[in-house]
Order: sequence, then C-alpha cells, then structure tokens
Amino acid sequence: MALFYNKLKKVYKTEVPSEGLAVFRIAYASVLFFEIVQMFYFRKLIFDPIPYIEYAEINLTFVLICWLIALLSLALGLFTRYCTIINLVLSLGTFSVFRTYEYHLDWSLIGVNFLLPFLPLSKSLSLDNVLNNKLGTGSKSFNMNTSLLYYLLPPLVGIGLIYFDSIFWKFASPMWLKGLGFWLPTSLPQNTYMDLSFVLNIKPISLFLGYLTLIFELVFIFLIWSKRARPILLIIGVGLHLGILIAYPIPLFALGITSIYTLLVPPSFWRNLFNLKANQENLQNHDKEEPSPKCFSTSTVTAINNIKFKFIYGFIIYCIVAQSLCILNTPLIGKTFGLIGLHDVNNKIISITQPLLTLNKQILGIANHGVFLDQHFIGYNHLIAVTYVDDENKKEVWLPIITPKGQVSYYNTGKQWAKWTWRTNKTKIEQELLAKGIEKFTAFWAHKNNVELDSATFKVKVKKIIIPTEWEKDFLKDQMDNPWTTVGEATWVNNKFSANIPIIENL
Repeated sequence: MALFYNKLKKVYKTEVPSEGLAVFRIAYASVLFFEIVQMFYFRKLIFDPIPYIEYAEINLTFVLICWLIALLSLALGLFTRYCTIINLVLSLGTFSVFRTYEYHLDWSLIGVNFLLPFLPLSKSLSLDNVLNNKLGTGSKSFNMNTSLLYYLLPPLVGIGLIYFDSIFWKFASPMWLKGLGFWLPTSLPQNTYMDLSFVLNIKPISLFLGYLTLIFELVFIFLIWSKRARPILLIIGVGLHLGILIAYPIPLFALGITSIYTLLVPPSFWRNLFNLKANQENLQNHDKEEPSPKCFSTSTVTAINNIKFKFIYGFIIYCIVAQSLCILNTPLIGKTFGLIGLHDVNNKIISITQPLLTLNKQILGIANHGVFLDQHFIGYNHLIAVTYVDDENKKEVWLPIITPKGQVSYYNTGKQWAKWTWRTNKTKIEQELLAKGIEKFTAFWAHKNNVELDSATFKVKVKKIIIPTEWEKDFLKDQMDNPWTTVGEATWVNNKFSANIPIIENL
C-alpha cells in the first residue's frame, strides 16, 4: 500500500501541459452530446409507456434540450464548472435509473461525469479562460500546467475498473478461453450491421483478437501508471474500440471510450500540436509544484496540495475496494470461494454490502460488467422482425429494427439495441415482453412515418439461427441466409394494440 501511495504521490506532483484535458473535454462532451441527441430522438420510445399514445408523467423534452445546451457549453469551455454539475445531475436522473434501456456505456458515463466537476478542464482551450483574460480576472502567475493524476482519473474510473471487473467474468467463460470472444458475437447477425466475414473467416486473426482483448483488459489497470506503457495501451485500446465501432451497433460506446483514451496521449503532444510554448522549467522538473499565488505562502499551497492529494488517493482506494466488492458477484470468484468451502461467506458479504453496491452503481457507475458472455448467446436461436402491411401501396415495409438479412437497423443501436435485442427478443423469449416491445416500437415507428393507428397491421417474422461452440468459416453468412417465416401479426385498432403471436420458443 505504501508503494502505491508513493507512486500516486509522484504522479500527482508530476506537472504536464493542460491542453490534453481540454482535448478530452471537447471530445467527451461531443460524444455525450450525440448520445443525448439520440436519447432526444427516441425519448418517446424510452420514456412513454406507449409512444405518443400513453404519455410519461414528466415530459423530459425541455430537460434534454437544457442538457444539450450544457454539453455544447462544456465543449466550448464556457461556464465549465456549472455545466459539469448540470451534466452530473441529469446523468444521475437518467443513466442511473435506466433498466430496460440500460447499456454498458451508461456506467462509464456516470463514473466520468462524477469526476468532471473536480477536474481542471478549462485551463486551456476554453472560453472561460479567454473571458477571464479579457476581463482581467486571470492571475499573471496562472500556471498552464496541471497534475498528471488528473489525466489518469477518467481512464481509471471509466475504463480500468470496467476491464478489471470484466476479466473475472471472461476467465470463467469457455467462449473467451477458446479465443472466440470476438468471433462468436460478431458472427451473429443480431449483433452486427456489417458483414465482416472477410475478417471472421481468417481463424488466426479472429482468435488473436479474442485473446488480445482478454490480456489487454487484464493488464490495463496495472499498466496505466507506467509512462512507457501508456502509448501501447492507447494504440491497442483505440484500435479495439474502433473495431467495436465497425462491428457492433453501439457506435457511441466505441467513440465515448475512445474519447477517454485521448487522456493517454502524451500531454506534451497537444501543446506542440497547438503551437503553444511549454513552460520548460515545469516540463523538465516534474517534482516542482505549481507556482504559489501571491496571496498564499508556499507552505500554504503545499498544505492545500497535500490535502487535495490525500482526498484523491482516498477516492481511488474507495473505487478499487468498491469494484472489488462487485467482483465477489462474478462467476470466477464464486467458484473459487465454493472450492475452498467459503461459498456462504461470499454470499453473506454480498448480502451485507448490497445497499452500498447499489449506491456506488448509481452515483459512481461502479458495477458488474458481465457482457458478451456465453449465457447471452446460448439458447438465442430466434430472431424477430416486424413489417408493416401497406395495403394502399400494396407493399410490405420492414421496420428499421432488423433487416431482411437479420442484421440490426438504425432503430436498433445503443440503448435501443439493448432494449430490442436483449430485453424484447431475448435469449429465451417471453411472450408478454415480446408483445410489449412490439407495441412500443410499432407505435413509435407509426408516428414517425405518419401511419394512423386507427387501423394498422404488422407482421411478426421469425428467423431461426444457431449458436456455434467452435470457429466455423462463413458462419455469419450462413445465418443471414436462413429464411424468415411469418408466424403472427400485431394489429392496432383505434389506438388499441393486440398481438396474435405463437409461443416462439416452441417453433
């Protein structure tokens, strides 16, 4: 523990250019802006019990618009601190309480949004800085450098803790241990919007990417503190998440995590890029603390900095301990405790700490991250699509949820992908949830496409697929080529919904 404390203290006292934090602020706020734009477009689908028919108790339209304005202001660095607080409050009121529309980007956003008000985001490339200089409120001794630890906090909370938890799920997964962690999910049409068979059909590359992900997530939280390792983590991490951007219908997740990775770019790179003169004295002597404002003595500033560091150190330790408590819920730890006869002890600890775990999840985004695992795919053997019967034009219109090939369409990305692919058309389909999901999506689509629901008919189609246990060539293409069968229909009469759908699991 003393070694870790001293390492963090050295990182905290290391002064680096602050432009990198500004680049992160702009990139992160921009991605979050588009996440809220997407939420705004689908707000009726997400928040209304029945879109445009049965309304939510609270209309969030104005709130979401205010959020977008705050994020735009944050990207510009205008009223930065206030905008980060608004952003935090609104994320706690949405991401923290989502259930059927929850997806794994939410927890990264909550954790990072909690940190933003405490980070010196407006030191560089901000309108706040420009206004302060014009108004004469800026200090002549103002230091354009900042602590390196501020660079590492968002990657630790928004990436490292997630990877750390994820490993305890993946190392208990036969799929991942076989190297299929990339190939299998990408070979199922309901997870993709592109045909990547040209990569999937090269077995060594497919297995390499699976094992690379496994090893990378294992070492990330330990190597992030190493100056030499950070460029390697940056290259691999950005590469993997650009792969997610290409492969899976969660583009804002990929871009959001990539925006956090910008903090692993060497800080001096940004200052050189923007042609700003670095403070050579500070860059060459990292152990020097920030210049003392004239109104404070050097000893006072040192004492304040020591208090700041101890607070940050305590926060990091708390986050690591909190994530470790979450790990007690993972299969690997559960099996380990069972083998040594302490299964009941493990369950007791989980039971006692559950209220704290829930609070940590809602406020800090510290949660379990068992995603893309065997249990998500085993038994997932039916894909559901919905089409509209357009009698007037004598054609059948596919709703933009699932394409005729069985791949996702633009209604089925991000939160909507979590809703349709994992909670409506789930591994073991529940008829009531399926009907409710079809009700919501058809009502939303109908309003957007000026289809009256006084009399409308939708067909429910099923495509059967299989889940592989070993690598196979052209597996994705084979699944996409499987035929669709119309098995039932959903109708709207006078804005009232009814569904006639057979038990899908019996088909």
